[in-house]
Amino acid sequence: MIRRTKLGESVTWDGRISTFRTYMHQIESHLFQTGTDYLINPRFFKQFSEHGDKYLHSMEFWNDLEISFPQVASDRCFLYGMLIGSCRGIENSIMIYHQRDQDRIMA
Repeated sequence: MIRRTKLGESVTWDGRISTFRTYMHQIESHLFQTGTDYLINPRFFKQFSEHGDKYLHSMEFWNDLEISFPQVASDRCFLYGMLIGSCRGIENSIMIYHQRDQDRIMA
């Protein structure tokens, strides 16, 4: 399993709409740099939204991305950790909602 590079401490979001675009670009850039950009791919997101973990275990997923389920599980934690860690000091209702089911992709 590939261990992903931690997001820099300087990447933060203060919860304001006016600063969200810059924050989003920093997160997306880091996902591309670490090879986890599949997590924000529209096709992947659509399939995952419709089928959940079943999609991650499917041959379609493997044929598209060739990423093992343990790696995806690790990458989901990586993404959620990035979001939680970079939104220090604010309460994001979407992340709090998904904290219960630990669905990091949907967050």
